[in-house]
Amino acid sequence: MSATGGGRAAGTAAVAFVVALVSLGLSTPEVSAAEASETDALQGADCVDYTSLKGKTGSQRDLRNALRQRHFTIQGKRSSLMRPVDWDADPFRSRSWRAKLHNWSWMDVLLVGYQETGDRAALELARDLALDWIDQNPPSPDISWGDKVTGDRAGFLAYIARASGCRGLLSDEQAAAMLDSLQTHGEFLSDPSNYSRSNHGLFMDAGLMLIGKYEPFLADAPRWEKLGRRRIERSYSRSVDRKEGVHLEHSPGYHFLTLGLLQAILRLTDDRDPDLLRLRDRMMEVAGWFTMPDGRPTELGDTNFRRIPDWAIQRAAGLEGISPTRRSGYGIVKAQGGYLSVAAGHHSQAHKQADELTFELFDRGRRIIRDTGRYGTARDPTDPAKVAAQEFTLSSQAHSVLVVDGQSFDTSAESFYGSAIRATGQGAGWYAIEGTNPLVARQGVDHRRLFLYRPSQALFVVDIVRSDTPHSYTRYLQLDPDIRAKASGRTVELHADDFRGTIHDARTPWDTGTPELVRGQESPLLGFYSQHGFAGFKPRYAVAYTSQGDDVDHVAALRLGSSAPLKAELTTTSRRRVRLRVGSSNLTVTRDKETLSVSGDGPLAATATARTAPPLSARRNALAHVVAAALAVIALGGLTAWRIHRMRSRRVRLPSFPPLGTVLRAPVQGFGRAIGGAIVSTVLAVIVLVERVRDASRTTAGTR
Repeated sequence: MSATGGGRAAGTAAVAFVVALVSLGLSTPEVSAAEASETDALQGADCVDYTSLKGKTGSQRDLRNALRQRHFTIQGKRSSLMRPVDWDADPFRSRSWRAKLHNWSWMDVLLVGYQETGDRAALELARDLALDWIDQNPPSPDISWGDKVTGDRAGFLAYIARASGCRGLLSDEQAAAMLDSLQTHGEFLSDPSNYSRSNHGLFMDAGLMLIGKYEPFLADAPRWEKLGRRRIERSYSRSVDRKEGVHLEHSPGYHFLTLGLLQAILRLTDDRDPDLLRLRDRMMEVAGWFTMPDGRPTELGDTNFRRIPDWAIQRAAGLEGISPTRRSGYGIVKAQGGYLSVAAGHHSQAHKQADELTFELFDRGRRIIRDTGRYGTARDPTDPAKVAAQEFTLSSQAHSVLVVDGQSFDTSAESFYGSAIRATGQGAGWYAIEGTNPLVARQGVDHRRLFLYRPSQALFVVDIVRSDTPHSYTRYLQLDPDIRAKASGRTVELHADDFRGTIHDARTPWDTGTPELVRGQESPLLGFYSQHGFAGFKPRYAVAYTSQGDDVDHVAALRLGSSAPLKAELTTTSRRRVRLRVGSSNLTVTRDKETLSVSGDGPLAATATARTAPPLSARRNALAHVVAAALAVIALGGLTAWRIHRMRSRRVRLPSFPPLGTVLRAPVQGFGRAIGGAIVSTVLAVIVLVERVRDASRTTAGTR
């Protein structure tokens, strides 16, 4: 195809696209053939290094699979891309897979391979696939020209064109086709009517900046690069809390995603903008708070369960206390290997779920209360079952929240309120987080929730609800899929291979039944966890408590590491003070503006550094080792005593002359006494250890 012919074809496609979509109000840029001077500039351009925007490195095996068999990994699935590629393929009925097919992120393995090895075959294959895509995908309203998809692809196309031109791998027609497509990409991304104010806009801006970096000889490239830079600064300023450094799209997962993009942009463009650098540093500082002890993000909101960067894990290891994220709608506690995260924020509709005052709990080495996560990869807008599944993950019933009259929270644009985490604090070894749910105010309900958390021991979830008229209330607790649950009256027993605990909900006059355990319920959907990738849902236990009234108070007590339930009673529930009585102990939480203080008496008031019982498995292992050592010493002593007895029974006597008999008889007698002493000492050591284990157990039992 000639340069002129390519321009005519692209122009015809653009006209057809405008005619087809004018009724939809979509805008499409004009496409013009590349100027001869631009083609010449591309063919004569210097070679530049490639650095992956995605932060990937690829592997030699992946590169060989791509070069020999045309196999690529797309959205975690091995996919064959033989030319001519069927770019309309949808083998997994997945919108996410199709988006990845068209954003060219799978090209990364070829470009990294080319950069590291200089293998022309890798670059030639990337060139051929790029030209194949250009030939078959004129602008359209399909996902192939979605906002973020186009922004991602623009950077890959710009580099492939530049590298192929500098290595002499492009004919004039091929160079013109690539430059024409880059022109189309640039005009689409710069058109205000196509621009997204969500994180998608950031990727569109990055695409414009990379076109400017790799193709500066395009007439519009300098303008696009400046526009991308200006918009990206404005977008980050709007979507990130400048003081706390938290991305405001209601998802720790997207905090890491947009931070990674900002890091890549600063790295690839050699940008030293002080404002962006300060913003990057703040976002990195707060990222550690979103990191659970297992090296994965807390799955609040629209977050995938995936490993996060090593630098974030390292930063997380040094954090302890309460996070500085209250303004952004998060309350987080990290202490003694325990982790509690609470969400209550509504800044926009971007990735917003109906999850006010939901929470996640990690303790004793595992996730216990777990949010539903992101139903992303498996979704398909043409499959009713998948549509219903995605709607479930967005609903209140998929989160650990309090629902009024069975209605999921209204998260429409009229309900933006910012942050509803009202106060945080600590004292007497406890951490406290208080928040409200503004979204139930439309139903005439005032809901306040208080979390009292003592790592490795207990968590109290206090719900204080006020209304002028009676309502029904349902409180949900969503358990980790690996935890087994069994209801016994007001108590739910929790079991896993390495964990045991209880949830006890104090009886109140407003209860309408005992706790209900639901697992894998199909209609309506309840008791599911959204697995990453194409796996879809995984059944898990959800605990549901129901009550009815106007003014109601509830306290659910989660005990960690013991099957004996904690039984708590609310005695004070004023705006300024909440008091709980647990056995012989009292806990009082006092609020002064945005600060909570906790005080108490009895076993519950021990300091945060008080000795806590090790897990049951650890205690058993320690005791087993000591008992084994004791048995070994006893066996050795018994063997020695038997040998002495045998010597005496055989009448083996020492020489009769006094000097030598005296010399030898004393050590033998001393050795016998030493063995006896060792046996007695070992028995005493076992007794002392058992008492210490019991003392440690009493420390935990003190919260009973």
